[in-house]
Amino acid sequence: TPIGVSESARAAMARIIPDLPASIHYTILKDRSEIYYQRLTLLLKNGFLGLVLVLAILTLFLEYKLAFWVTVGIPTSFLGAMLFLPAMDVSINMVSLFAFIIALGIVVDDAIIAGENIYEYRQRGKSFSEAAILGARDIAIPISFSILTNIVAFLPLMFMPGSFGKIWAVIPVVVSTAFIISWVEALFVLPAHLAHSGTNPIGTIGRTLHHTQQRFSAWFSRFVERTYGPFLRRAITHRYLTIAIGFGIFAIVLAYPFSGRMGFILMPTVEADFAKATAALPFGSPPEEMIRVRDGLIRSVQEVIDRYPGQHITNGTFALVLENTIDVRAYLPDANHRPLSTSELTTLWREHTPDFPGVEYLRFEADSGGPGRGAGISVELSHRNIDMLDKA
Repeated sequence: TPIGVSESARAAMARIIPDLPASIHYTILKDRSEIYYQRLTLLLKNGFLGLVLVLAILTLFLEYKLAFWVTVGIPTSFLGAMLFLPAMDVSINMVSLFAFIIALGIVVDDAIIAGENIYEYRQRGKSFSEAAILGARDIAIPISFSILTNIVAFLPLMFMPGSFGKIWAVIPVVVSTAFIISWVEALFVLPAHLAHSGTNPIGTIGRTLHHTQQRFSAWFSRFVERTYGPFLRRAITHRYLTIAIGFGIFAIVLAYPFSGRMGFILMPTVEADFAKATAALPFGSPPEEMIRVRDGLIRSVQEVIDRYPGQHITNGTFALVLENTIDVRAYLPDANHRPLSTSELTTLWREHTPDFPGVEYLRFEADSGGPGRGAGISVELSHRNIDMLDKA
């Protein structure tokens, strides 16, 4: 995995450094496995929060055993999908992790719907086995069509041409596999568990959860009968007033974006984890001139760093000279661990940079590329006379 490669590289450097002269030091400026780690952490964090929320809410409104088996169905769908992905030549990478994040909010619905329907039959006095069979039978067709609809919605990504098509084709494979496993779990595995879940709470924790759920259920029933029910009846009785209030709220919500109070950005700019300065000199410029500009850019960014003593502003600076261009980059730590954003650092860097005679252009960048990148305003000049263009 990328994380394993990064750890191996760091371990190798730790073994090599003792054999090098004491004057040699090294700094890891950019570790791209950190992006992979962040995506993986996001998936695990969202999955854990989803499990906790489903377990807590279903325990309050239904019962703890049903909530437990419904919750187990969420990781089961993902683990089952991972089991089949190697056979379809799909690995765990940035795109497949993104697909799992997309599917996370969808796969939980099937098990919840099946569990609630089985619980409804239990409330009618059916036995555990009868409730499981009848409940699963009722929602088999709706859940099947729901799964098929979601799969069809992602299928067009498999037919995208070119290199991007090869990248995005992973998403429908991962999502469809997770959906199919979720369908099997909701219609076959979950009813089988609930059919044999027993009738009485077991143990002290089980009894406590059961009594808590019963008290909450009684309170919620009173709330529905005494508060929500009368309010709903009044809303239905005064239906024209209810419709007018609904249209009024809709008009307010619709007017808000057009009032100028809500900003509009066609393509938001995503800041990079490095600040970049690019300079170009005329072709044939002497190496001494190139080095002078390079060192000047390095000194100016160092002046910005020195304004914040004792704080971790950058991981290091990288400079590259190619023909007539100079590329200097200041790699930054995580945004939560530095006092400056990338754009703020870039602005200060530009202010501390002197004018370099003979430089054709000097550009500072803070965005990460992709849609929305580049300067907010750009100007292009054209003229038949080259000398006139140079003066402009």
